[in-house]
Amino acid sequence: MGDNFLASKRSLPVLGVGLGLRSEIAGETFANSESIDWLEFTPENYLGFGGLTRSRLEAAAAAFPLASHGVSLSVGGTDPLDMTYLKSLKELLDRFDVPWWSDHLCFSSANGRSTHDLLPLPWTKEAVDHIVLRARQVQEFVGRPFLLENISFYMEMPCAQMSEAQFFAEILEKADCGMLLDVNNVYVNSVNHGFDPVEYLKQLPLERVVQIHVAGHLVHDRQIIDTHGASIVEPVYQLLADVLKRVKVKAILLERDQNFPAFDELLAELATIRKIADETSLIGQSVELPQACPPVEIAVGRAKRQRSKKKTSSATKREIPLKELESEFCDLLLDRKKQARHFGRRKGSAAGPIRPAWLRALVDGQGAATYIWLLNSNQENLVGNLYPLCRNILGRSWHRVVDDYFVHFPPGNLNFRDFGENLAQYFVSAGRQWTKTYPFLPALAQFEWAKVLVNDSPVESALTETIAFTSREQLSSFRPLVNPILLLRHFDYPVHEIARQLGNSCCQVPQVVPEETILAIYRELPGLQTRVCQLSPVGASLITRAQQGTSSYMELLESAGEKLGAADGNPFLVMLELLDTLRQLGVLVGSEPIGRTISATA
Repeated sequence: MGDNFLASKRSLPVLGVGLGLRSEIAGETFANSESIDWLEFTPENYLGFGGLTRSRLEAAAAAFPLASHGVSLSVGGTDPLDMTYLKSLKELLDRFDVPWWSDHLCFSSANGRSTHDLLPLPWTKEAVDHIVLRARQVQEFVGRPFLLENISFYMEMPCAQMSEAQFFAEILEKADCGMLLDVNNVYVNSVNHGFDPVEYLKQLPLERVVQIHVAGHLVHDRQIIDTHGASIVEPVYQLLADVLKRVKVKAILLERDQNFPAFDELLAELATIRKIADETSLIGQSVELPQACPPVEIAVGRAKRQRSKKKTSSATKREIPLKELESEFCDLLLDRKKQARHFGRRKGSAAGPIRPAWLRALVDGQGAATYIWLLNSNQENLVGNLYPLCRNILGRSWHRVVDDYFVHFPPGNLNFRDFGENLAQYFVSAGRQWTKTYPFLPALAQFEWAKVLVNDSPVESALTETIAFTSREQLSSFRPLVNPILLLRHFDYPVHEIARQLGNSCCQVPQVVPEETILAIYRELPGLQTRVCQLSPVGASLITRAQQGTSSYMELLESAGEKLGAADGNPFLVMLELLDTLRQLGVLVGSEPIGRTISATA
């Protein structure tokens, strides 16, 4: 058992009491910096992103100390470590010089397919050895202190050879890394699985705790679920105080990721956490923890049922290889057709045979259904955030749309933003039941996706000096620079007008007729706002040729002028006026002598 981490912990800075950096409350967070000591960010929300997304992180770094808390490492997974992700993560952490980084003791993917969820691991010696090796590898590669967080779990994986606390402790000691202790997760698990949270904490190497998470939860189907979307309950505050009586930590974080209340309520929770921390001075003596509060009534009978299942289940006697277990469980969560077969009897139809036998034991319990519900809810929200207009139009049918979408386009990419990239294609190929009522849905989805790409584009550029052309020679010697963060799209409906009408009315779906529409979707420079500009066929042709970077102003004017009719007036003057308009709108961002290379577009 190593002690290098414990030595390095003493030199880590004390950050204090902080809050998660979330776009929904970013403005209020920055405005209340005197009440917030530091911010935690999720790196997956910023890797490969530019625009408003990246600028928010830059602004946070200028105003607060930062720490990173990831969700995609899958340290317990059997797929190879994603070195592309780790390289990008290291660059991001180096850029902001964070004192430590963290992720979860879980697995999230198998066979190259990601669930984007935090899935429980089997508490086996094989899993311990596997995770210890990977944790050491990532800590060495990133070159910063690494913390593992305890997760909330809604089912126990088969073949356990030790308790969860023993499993967690052994990994921390052998990998010689730090702990991010989530006291809400401890409470949630103690209620759902009927154990004493104080006794659980006594089994952990609390001297390795660097950071603590505090959050709220909700009740769903006779379980409590760690959602980060509710107020903190008193027993969680008590657990926080209990831990701080025993160990010195560097940071405490209030996690709130959804169902955001008035910001004053978050400030009040931060003040309560700070009061508890101040009363214990963040420094504790080695004292015994008090007895736990009785678990809430939701746990009554649950522990008895689970102990009964453990005694009677014969499906888990053999030791299941870690890779097999993770692969089968991920397939169950991601394959909606398999879910229909396995859970069919619950919907009044015959369920298909479940193989292997140990998976049948999981399906028979409540835990697998809880994970499926969580996964489907997360996917519904993720896709809805990408397509707010489509979601608003479809209303209560949205969850059915997303469910069917993932049947035809199963998620596989580790970047959760890309979950929704095929929605327009889905509406065309498989979602005709929705386009019968709203035939413009494919075009609207394509429009919303283009705005996502532009808004998050990592391409950076700036305006160049405007040149006042006074001769044809100058027009022949320079070429226009098209905004590098611009997409040119052709639609069969006036989708920008549909978007405008939906923005003005939250309940009335506009009546529209097909109309060929060409839009430039781009990010204004300087600035970060996404703009939309309708173009004529002549204007679109000019932009398309200008993007190729080989035509001078004169060549563009002559080529586009040939497409104008006699009724349009002097072609040369008309095209000069068009170029000036495109410059004012930010579609064109400057000029450059012929021969230089133009940067890549969004």
